[in-house]
Amino acid sequence: MKKTKLIKMFILSDSESKLYFLKNVIKENLEFLNKLQSDKIKFIFPVKAFPHKDILTLANDYLCGFDISNQNEYKLIKSFDSNIIWNSSPFPLTNFTNNKIIHDLNSDFDLKYMQNKFQNCSIRLNTNNVNKKLSHTSRFGINSDNISKFKSIHYHSGTEKNQIDTYLSMIEEVNSLNPENLEFLNLGGGFTHLSKEEISRLAQEIEKLDLGFSVIFEPGRWITNKSGIALGKVKNYTFNSDKHYLITTLSRDCHLRWLTNINISFHKGLNKEEQIANSKEYIVTGPTCYEGDIITSISFSEEISLNYNDIIMISNVSGYSYAWNTSFNGINKIEVELLD
Repeated sequence: MKKTKLIKMFILSDSESKLYFLKNVIKENLEFLNKLQSDKIKFIFPVKAFPHKDILTLANDYLCGFDISNQNEYKLIKSFDSNIIWNSSPFPLTNFTNNKIIHDLNSDFDLKYMQNKFQNCSIRLNTNNVNKKLSHTSRFGINSDNISKFKSIHYHSGTEKNQIDTYLSMIEEVNSLNPENLEFLNLGGGFTHLSKEEISRLAQEIEKLDLGFSVIFEPGRWITNKSGIALGKVKNYTFNSDKHYLITTLSRDCHLRWLTNINISFHKGLNKEEQIANSKEYIVTGPTCYEGDIITSISFSEEISLNYNDIIMISNVSGYSYAWNTSFNGINKIEVELLD
């Protein structure tokens, strides 16, 4: 969708800030992953990545299932006929009734007392103890070599820095433990930064492996990344300690959590307003009274004049901004609209 059309829609909405998500971008990413799925590779959607009915319906059409972490998320997807529902809650939720759900065992307590309460269990391996090459450590999982009886294993490094070799190393390490009964190895997400070409290459490398199980990925942010566009207004400016601070109606903490690769542009509104800033560099901040509510720093080749109520547009917003949408510090939750 063209920027001018979005800006016009925003102006006509008479909103101070708004989030638009382009469903066609999400659908294209889902279609791409769908084509890579096979007996060896499966993708499931983490509900927390975008807990909106329309997006979950799309994910159900193209992927093999969902990752949930509590019963509220389960309620959002329980009507779907999903092949895989993976419950990765860090504490045992014993009152689930769906026998298809795979429940993570996260501790020695789970192994001792909770294992027999579920029909399907996964042992979650702690990356600190299994994969010594990983730079990231995790607070989840168990240090256990006794995995032979489990049909499902969750081995999630919990970072967005994984590379192709990271995943292949993790698969090799689990496979070397001779998991006789293993059906599913869930490696989580963590590849938002990988291109489609790199993900295709990863899939090709996995297809070459002699595996007796399927490898599962949870690409939540990769699917929804760059689908969202945030629009807000410039409201104030201050110059302190040789820095130019621009105050907008968009908040990093309330509206733009986990935003990466920020792309910002400024646009004039319908009415001519008072000029409030003229600089080459700005630190763009939110409207809360929290010092850390800073969206990003931005530099231009020449001075840019900004007026009161000028429009700020931020691209590359992921579905997590919908999930994190809060009213911290009395700021209203941002309005969200999904566009076809």
